[in-house]
Amino acid sequence: MIKTEIAKIKIALDSESTGFWAERAAEYVSDYDHPDMTIRCRAVEEIIPCGALRKKYTAARIYEQDGRTVIYNLEGGNVVRSLSFADGYSHADIELKGTHDLALREYVAANEAFNNRVIFGGGIILHSSAIRAGGKGIAFSALSGTGKSTHARLWKSCHGEDVAYINDDKPAVLFESDRPILYGNPWSGKTDINSNISAPLAAVVFLKQAPYNKAEEISPADAYFNLLEQTYRPYYDGDIGRRSIDSIERLLDKTRFYVLQCSISAEAVETIKNLLERDNVL
Repeated sequence: MIKTEIAKIKIALDSESTGFWAERAAEYVSDYDHPDMTIRCRAVEEIIPCGALRKKYTAARIYEQDGRTVIYNLEGGNVVRSLSFADGYSHADIELKGTHDLALREYVAANEAFNNRVIFGGGIILHSSAIRAGGKGIAFSALSGTGKSTHARLWKSCHGEDVAYINDDKPAVLFESDRPILYGNPWSGKTDINSNISAPLAAVVFLKQAPYNKAEEISPADAYFNLLEQTYRPYYDGDIGRRSIDSIERLLDKTRFYVLQCSISAEAVETIKNLLERDNVL
């Protein structure tokens, strides 16, 4: 059992890949008697759906069993993973068929459990590369492959110790005293670029590739559909989906939004930085 505190959630990880988690979540290790959430991962030889079938998808089946929602994921018609949630996402049980790539599959499934808990508690998981600059948080959001991580690294290269990485792929956004706060977590996509730090979210910058550099502020109405596209929501829980939409609408009132059309260059960094400073965001 590894005890962690991630985005203010005390999470106890009961896993067969203890070495992987001890390294991946090292910054988040904590100590306490009573966790807010437990995530239990096990490798099994076979997974057999049980309970009452509620929904049927091409690659998944949703069951209700003993008061729990259970998601069975299929590959080639065979069940390869089950996720069971209960008590407001405070308990997550994960079964994975076989031991191949076990640590990676645990990592992905535990991420899903964490995301659901954050949203259930009124937060957001924002697909972005987030940094802390001058004590304030900036999230660079875009479709995969656009250059979020590259742009964040350029900020670090240009401004050194004034910039710290929060999370390179999926930072959590929590509301504290009605202010959105970016939090790091160990689930940072293909990289291990994340830190156990937080910062008030000052701006969300949507990136678009271009041969030139141009930045402009956009309205909350224009930002809305970008946020819908770049925030996590599970397909199997309508309540969580509605909570996510509520939190997005709350975020629209509490932060500033920008579009940066940019190349991969230091000039792109200075283009958006100058605008954020002019607007007193930084």
